[in-house]
Amino acid sequence: MTPAEIKEALKGLGIRATRVRGQHFLVDRGALKKIVDAAELANDDAVLEIGPGLGVLTRELVRHAGCVCAVELDQALATRLDSLGLPKDRLTVRRGDVRAIPNAALVGPCTKKRYKLVANIPYNITSDVLEKFLLEEPSPVCMVLLVQREIAERIVASAGRMSRLGVLVQYFGKPDIVSRVDRHAFWPAPRVESAIVRVRRYPEEVLGRREMIVSRDEFFRVVRSGFAAPRKKLLGNLRGGLGRARSEVARCLLDTKIS
Repeated sequence: MTPAEIKEALKGLGIRATRVRGQHFLVDRGALKKIVDAAELANDDAVLEIGPGLGVLTRELVRHAGCVCAVELDQALATRLDSLGLPKDRLTVRRGDVRAIPNAALVGPCTKKRYKLVANIPYNITSDVLEKFLLEEPSPVCMVLLVQREIAERIVASAGRMSRLGVLVQYFGKPDIVSRVDRHAFWPAPRVESAIVRVRRYPEEVLGRREMIVSRDEFFRVVRSGFAAPRKKLLGNLRGGLGRARSEVARCLLDTKIS
C-alpha cells in the first residue's frame, strides 16, 4: 500500500496513526519481501502475526504459509482485516493484547504446536513480546521481527557488549540481523531506524543440556541481578541481587575470570 492508500483506509475507519501507539505502516515492498523470505515459509507452516494493521504483511503470509493467526489490538483494524476476503480456512483474526493471551490459545486456531512468529510489531512492546515468546510454551521455532535497529543490535551483541535482553535471546536461540530498514520505509516515518531480526530457537535437547549445568531459573536470577543497575559495578549488583557476601561473589567472579 502507498501512503495515500493507507491514509484513505485509516480515514475510512476513523483512525489516526500515532507514534504513541507505535502505528507505523510498512510501505516498502522490498522490506516486506525480506521479512517473508527470512521466515522461510512452507505451505504447511503455522504462523502467528502480531499487529497486522491493514493486512499488508498478512496477505503475503497467507499466500506462503498453511495457516495464519493474526492478533490485532485495534477493533476497527481487526474488523477490516476480517473482511479483506482472505481464505477463512487459512486466516484467523483475533482481537486483543497479545501479551495477555496465553500462547496455547494463540496457536490453537492453527492446531499446531510448531509455529513461526512473523511480525512488524509496535516498538514499545518489543521486549515484552520477546520475553513472552521465549519463556512461555509453546514457543515459536523461529521469530522474524521488524524492530528498532538499536534493539536489534542489542539482541545480536557479542560478549562484553551484551544487555539483559541479549542474554535472554541468545540463551534460547541464534539471532541474526537479516537487513536494516530505513525509517522512510514506513508511513508515518518513525524517528528511529529499523532492522529485521530473526531468532532461530535452539532444539529442546540443546536447552535441556544447559539446564543440566544450571537451572534456567537460577541462571536468569543471576542475569537479572547482574544487569539490575548497568552503571554500577557487577560485584555490587550480584551481591545485592543474590543476597550473598561480598567475598563470596568476588571469589566466584575471580574463578570465572570476570573482572
